[in-house]
Amino acid sequence: NFHPRTFTLPEDLAALHQAADESSAARWILKPARLGQGVGVELLSDLRGLPIEGGWVVQEYVARPHLLEGFKYTMRLFVLITSLDPLLVYLYPDGLVKRAALPFSADTTVTDRLRHLTNPTVVRRQGGGDATGRNLSLAAYLERQQAEGVDVGALWAELRRIVVSTVLAAREPMLGAQRAEGVPPGGTFQLLGLDVTLDEHMKPWLLECNITPSLEVEGVAASPYAVAEHGVKQSLLRDVVSLIRVLTDWDAEVGGAPQAQSAEGIRARAAAELAQCGRFERVFPTPDSAACLSLFPVPR
Repeated sequence: NFHPRTFTLPEDLAALHQAADESSAARWILKPARLGQGVGVELLSDLRGLPIEGGWVVQEYVARPHLLEGFKYTMRLFVLITSLDPLLVYLYPDGLVKRAALPFSADTTVTDRLRHLTNPTVVRRQGGGDATGRNLSLAAYLERQQAEGVDVGALWAELRRIVVSTVLAAREPMLGAQRAEGVPPGGTFQLLGLDVTLDEHMKPWLLECNITPSLEVEGVAASPYAVAEHGVKQSLLRDVVSLIRVLTDWDAEVGGAPQAQSAEGIRARAAAELAQCGRFERVFPTPDSAACLSLFPVPR
């Protein structure tokens, strides 16, 4: 219950039509599976004429999103995985909040990309002027929501849950690919960009997970948002590099030695990372991670 219903084409086409028949009021959005910057994304008026080739997904659209001053928005969360086995996951406390170029409309006949998409590239190219100027940092957004009476502690806990659920869902395929390539367990990392929206009840929903999140400043040059975005990404990269340095130092010191994968060695590496993680918050493992054990395969 952390992401909208999503169907991969063409293999899930029958299931998609069944879901649409059972939920006549649902709206759907078409996305390419492996593109970015809003390319190919389309809010559908119906399910006719869907692509028959692979590489596309159809996702149930969150039709009643929470709005900022009448505009739809999404959050970009930055997540760093420093190890898959053992699993070590970090969430950055700041990120980006991206708004659409035009005010939101719940009218089901309106499929205007500028009202429904928040990708900065779409907003900047099609919105005209400084259409990204309404964006803000995640920290500023949370501060604003707290001032309006929102329990941001509870909201952040839900975002942490989404991050952990997403990584757990992807861990086994990623681990399988890593082993197939002969990559050793240590010395690798993955930075992810998770896009999350909130519905009218402030419940967060994962929309997509980007394996190559943009680290460029996408706001209009010298605008207040561009300055804030630069600050977020510069600070993020500084802490990513700090953690990567721990990985490389650990690999140089211990490498493939047996003690590296011993319980004592794993704890030592995890402690070294935690000491150098900067503003990153470790979201897995935590003292309450035992609740996730049923989601792991049996010990190998």
